[in-house]
Amino acid sequence: MALLEVRELRAGYDHLPVLQGVSFTVEEGETAVIFGLNGAGKTTTLLTLAGLLRPTGGSVRFLGREVAGKPSHVLAAMGLVLVPEGRRAFPGLSVEQNLLLGAWPARREGRIRETMGKILEYFPPLSQRLSQKAGTLSGGEQQMLAIARALMARPRLLLVDEASLGLSPVMARTVFEVLAAIKGEGPTLLLVEQNVGVLPYAERVIIMEKGVVVFEGVGEEARAVRLRESYLGG
Repeated sequence: MALLEVRELRAGYDHLPVLQGVSFTVEEGETAVIFGLNGAGKTTTLLTLAGLLRPTGGSVRFLGREVAGKPSHVLAAMGLVLVPEGRRAFPGLSVEQNLLLGAWPARREGRIRETMGKILEYFPPLSQRLSQKAGTLSGGEQQMLAIARALMARPRLLLVDEASLGLSPVMARTVFEVLAAIKGEGPTLLLVEQNVGVLPYAERVIIMEKGVVVFEGVGEEARAVRLRESYLGG
């Protein structure tokens, strides 16, 4: 059974339709990446999956249950958690306070400090800045904080929107490497990216155009051939 099954998903903003019937699958334990040009519907897809945008049609099954239209806090408690585009840390709060806020869905498990310690092993710069205000961190450190905060919820499926946006190539590669390491021991990943540097870390590639999926595949054929033809224009 797939961890996430999306079938004919439709959504938009007010009377402006964006998703025209999006369908794809994410298997447990893999890294899936959605590519597409600006306006393809990538971010809208993640917002809808995370419960921040209500779908107008279609089906979303997570852990075998229909979850389309459920609010974000319910989905987060189930283990479906979003790292939004733009990081959106609370700038006036410390790194530690941001992380503790991320632990809300898992607060009843009683292992918040243990979870934080394990997550910080992946993000050494953050472990030295726990008392520092999030707004004073560099762009790369803020992206690390956004990912770490989401991991505090102990997700089964982590949605990450444009993790490399605004980062240098070196920092982007570092973030991708951290995500790969996290996936090896933790959640399944569904990434939205424009940066093809993520390809070596992807088991599944999904390409979107104008609100629909035009390609979904796995392995080298998906990562090298079809992406070059459909996304990069040959």
